[in-house]
Amino acid sequence: MNDQEEKLNHITEEEMHLEEILKKDKEYKEKFDELLNSIPKSANDLIHQAPKNINENPKPRKKLKNKKNKSYVTIIEKKSNKLSIPIIIPALIIVLLIGAFVINKKHDLKDIVELNFFKSGLEIEKVELEDNKLNISFAQPKNLKKRWFKVMSENEDLMDWTEISQENKIDVNENIKYIQIKDEKNESEKFDITDFLNVIYELNVKTTLDKIMLTKGEIKVLQIDTKQIGNPDKTINISTSDPAILKVEDKTITALEPGKVTLTVSDNYNHKIEIPVTSTDLISLPEMPEDKPFLLSGYVYTEEEAHLLDEILDYKVKEAGEGTRAAVVAVAKFMTMEFKYRLPYFFENGRYQKNEYSVPCDGEGRYYHKGMYLSEDKYQTIKDSRFGPAMWGAPLFEASTKTTQHNGLDCSGFVSWALYNAGFDPGDIGAGPDNYFATIPGYGKEYDLTVDILRSRNN
Repeated sequence: MNDQEEKLNHITEEEMHLEEILKKDKEYKEKFDELLNSIPKSANDLIHQAPKNINENPKPRKKLKNKKNKSYVTIIEKKSNKLSIPIIIPALIIVLLIGAFVINKKHDLKDIVELNFFKSGLEIEKVELEDNKLNISFAQPKNLKKRWFKVMSENEDLMDWTEISQENKIDVNENIKYIQIKDEKNESEKFDITDFLNVIYELNVKTTLDKIMLTKGEIKVLQIDTKQIGNPDKTINISTSDPAILKVEDKTITALEPGKVTLTVSDNYNHKIEIPVTSTDLISLPEMPEDKPFLLSGYVYTEEEAHLLDEILDYKVKEAGEGTRAAVVAVAKFMTMEFKYRLPYFFENGRYQKNEYSVPCDGEGRYYHKGMYLSEDKYQTIKDSRFGPAMWGAPLFEASTKTTQHNGLDCSGFVSWALYNAGFDPGDIGAGPDNYFATIPGYGKEYDLTVDILRSRNN
């Protein structure tokens, strides 16, 4: 665009702006004239009635002479002052209206339209939610002095009086119930937040690792939390991408078949959460059937399935609370009640942690690593091997019996593995009474294991 075209466009915009101002100004004048004409009419009526109440032939009271131009002013005396107020009031109204008109004409048309003589300044225009902030807009009369505001819950102030500025944003808080305003002389009423804003501002679904993992047949009740201002619509919508894999009923979901789906949770305020859900039949619901088979082969699972089992185990630890007794129970429960095979008992060929009584050995009767030992890619993590490596279930020479057995865990090997996977790190050490093996002190007071302790929550 050349300079001449740009100049023409600029002139056109100015002409349009001027035309709009003139149009609004004309409307303003018409409304003003309408109001002005209605008031003098009643004033003239009163003025025309004045002679009936005033002495028809007033006597001159005094003549004052103006020495400079020799003119005279005659003061006449009225018999009655009864109509002085009815005459003065309409005249005063006229003067005030004319004065207001003149003052307003000095302002830009925008200011004329916005000027409101009836706003007290102790009013709220609107409350909006912006990025988890409440943006409060207050009435803005032109002659306003300093004002302050605060927000309150049902029973107490949630903030001190804060001076009102051009932008008034506060952190959103679901306890906000009222807003109040004051100036140097007056305090407003308590404005109920529900008159201005009713909205859910936060939607949460409690999950572990931002996903849900279920065993086929498992039922789970979703824990959905909302944070809100006012009294919003609390409808929560829940749906699944494949109802054949995952059934949804109210807030309850059921794993029907193995597979992966997306669970969507939303409200009516543009919040939407999408959660990946895995349903698997690699493990079973907790049970201890007498006919559960032993793991007597090293290649029962594919590498992908073995990794999924590791993922499920980690999920259950995080769900129980990593580094807690509940997590240790979750690991033990996973191995004994949910894993589909019985793990063989294998006398250790040595320990991961070197000491003078044990031959350095890793993964033979013990497995001090995260996850299950069910795929060949885990061989890369084995540091010292005597007769392996061999995954769980695979044949391996057992040094203490001098026979070939199926690799698994011994008793203290199971305890150490369960503790390590639950978030503790005692080391690949003994858990039995033998003095020549290191035990696991340093984790607190030692207790004799009793039924009461097993059922307790605090010891």
